[in-house]
Amino acid sequence: MHLDSHGKIMLSFVVVFADLLRGFVKQPWLKHVDLSTIKPLKTEHTSDKGVTRLNDMVWKLRKHNGEPLYVVVMMEIQSKVERFMAARMNMYVGLLYDMLVRSGQIKGSKLPHVVPLVLYGGERKWNAPLELRQLIDDNLPGMGCYSNQFNYHLVSVHDCAELDPAQRNVADAWFRALRVRDYPSASAALTQLIEVLEGPEHARLRAIVTEWFLDVVLKVFLPERELGELGNLRAGLGT
Repeated sequence: MHLDSHGKIMLSFVVVFADLLRGFVKQPWLKHVDLSTIKPLKTEHTSDKGVTRLNDMVWKLRKHNGEPLYVVVMMEIQSKVERFMAARMNMYVGLLYDMLVRSGQIKGSKLPHVVPLVLYGGERKWNAPLELRQLIDDNLPGMGCYSNQFNYHLVSVHDCAELDPAQRNVADAWFRALRVRDYPSASAALTQLIEVLEGPEHARLRAIVTEWFLDVVLKVFLPERELGELGNLRAGLGT
């Protein structure tokens, strides 16, 4: 299965984004941020020529010392690999910085840390450069000092390792559902999703996930004679 438009809805929930960071962005900086402070940031940039959209999602977090940190998320829902993704992400981070400066949100003389994150849902191996300088011609002497050292963090749904189910990681359960190959694995993935999303605080997300799973995932693998029972299953899951 590929990421589709439902992925943007999934990532709009704080619990999904927080578990994505916990489980699949294993970097030292994560220990210095407070995941309870996550909130979405308005993603429009007003330039001299008008308003443009920054990206699919920008999240703002706070470090333990109170300073802000931003995560720019690009969801690559196409199956193809975007070779020049580093250039695109570099542009989005630049637009974010410009927006923060123009809006007066920079307090002091330093810009805040920004984490560029690409969530890739295609089944092809991601082989695009993670560093911008790898995309720039280097055959002219003396140009190295002008090369941008920018790089981004990649999370590939079909290549990342599965987590221990005991961790009850929502992003991991979602990724397992996207990787299903047959009906038994689809049924198991749905069960795990429902388990990690139990509780009234997850009611809306649980309903969205279940609806997507029944209408998209299970229909791919469910025997035709059983398709008529989807309504009963949906009713039993409370959607």
